[in-house]
Amino acid sequence: MQRHHLPLLFALAVDAASAGELPVTPPSVSAGGRATATLQLPRFGRVSVACSSPAGARLRLLDRMLGVVGEAGAPGQEDGRLDLFLERGEYRLEVETPPLTSGQVRLLAREFHETSPTPFPTLEEGKLLELS
Repeated sequence: MQRHHLPLLFALAVDAASAGELPVTPPSVSAGGRATATLQLPRFGRVSVACSSPAGARLRLLDRMLGVVGEAGAPGQEDGRLDLFLERGEYRLEVETPPLTSGQVRLLAREFHETSPTPFPTLEEGKLLELS
């Protein structure tokens, strides 16, 4: 049996739980229909965006140029979570819950951070990189 090594991109170990929170305005919205919030990203990177509701909520992330970037969850069934690579800038979050739901939907965005104990090499244009 042959062993195949994953490309460097897919071998990265990341952990959202230890990452810093990103600004979502407002951080929670009223349940019971549709609501919107804004996510501000200071730099390019991998981001986890999630919602927590009393009854289950659909989460949709929109970009001004691209439209819908991602969608997860189902109103009344399960809360949505998206793990995406995003550019720096402002994004719109849309949350949808069943119409008669009461309470708040909490919105949370976190950056993923490298957790590997070994630092990965920096790629430099025009230079050969050899790894074992």
